Amino acid sequence: MVINPIKQQHARVPRLVSVIIGAYNSARHVGETIDTMLAQTYRPLELIIVDDGSTDDTWQVLQSYGDRIVAVRQANGGVPAARNTGLEHARGEFIALMDHDDLCMPERIAAQIALLDQHPEIGLCCTEFSAFSDQGPIAERYSPYYYAQCAADRGGAAAQFPRKTTLNVASCLPGPLSAPVNVPVYLGSVYDTMACGNFAHPPTVLFRAELIDQIGGFDPKARLSTDWDWLVRAARVTDFAYIDHPLLNYRRSSTQISSERYNKNASVDVVSVAERIAARDPELRRRRGPALRKLLSEVTIDAAYANSEDRPRLAIGLLTKAAWRYRAFNGTAARALFKAMVPDTVLNVARRRRGATRAKS
Repeated sequence: MVINPIKQQHARVPRLVSVIIGAYNSARHVGETIDTMLAQTYRPLELIIVDDGSTDDTWQVLQSYGDRIVAVRQANGGVPAARNTGLEHARGEFIALMDHDDLCMPERIAAQIALLDQHPEIGLCCTEFSAFSDQGPIAERYSPYYYAQCAADRGGAAAQFPRKTTLNVASCLPGPLSAPVNVPVYLGSVYDTMACGNFAHPPTVLFRAELIDQIGGFDPKARLSTDWDWLVRAARVTDFAYIDHPLLNYRRSSTQISSERYNKNASVDVVSVAERIAARDPELRRRRGPALRKLLSEVTIDAAYANSEDRPRLAIGLLTKAAWRYRAFNGTAARALFKAMVPDTVLNVARRRRGATRAKS
């Protein structure tokens, strides 16, 4: 199923990797991100940075790089619009995604291309990633904390893939190395598991450009969950691979889409995308019916809780859907219902009393 077809502006160049970066008000960090891409050991490489309607000095920063990058400017349209504009300008046989404030290890692109070269059946490769903030490092391996599917009690990322192999990345690293450097790789079909929750970190994704011809670009209707929606569509038509080695350092900050202030809208987008994933494929529903219903009930209740104070009518509607359609009502649902039905003044009094009790103890 092709959703949001991309109008390719250029013929594809063999072996070229097009790196697409969407940037919005990212003058503070985008230069550092670009520098890590320009330091990649893989060539040929083109960097396409889409200034998605920034109101700060992002465009001026991009202009300072001259012809070392392809800078595109457009009105603000959000993540899917920026990614799609980048796809339209991309010339590469391969396409890599990247966010405007993350940092890449110099061997990232080379390692992913080496993996795809060795496994022609693989259409998309993602990797493990570390995390940091302005205060310093957070975790050397961050996927178990960021994605529920990758949690240790679920077997980590390895549990999502049917096969395991290794990749020698010695030739991908800066400087000559005589000894092999083998890292674990997991690969195979992940469509059924990806449909039940994302575990491929979008800024680590590199894929064959022909995937765009098969499934189209990023769906603006999916909004803040556009990456998960696209990854599920990709997993339906090709196998994935996961390099179990951190090749990206993910920046945690309060301005990201994943930050708390976006949770209310993002949670509703997750519900919408999950419902569309389930509705899109009757065979998937037959194979994974219980898992899909569990996912739908959980994300619906989570969205209700996230919106229970600011949008009580929406929250009650979501709770009603969870109870009647998915037969689900748990402790989180009860707390969401309480918050949605109790006036703010009562909630504030309860919070003050709770805070006073904790202070005394």
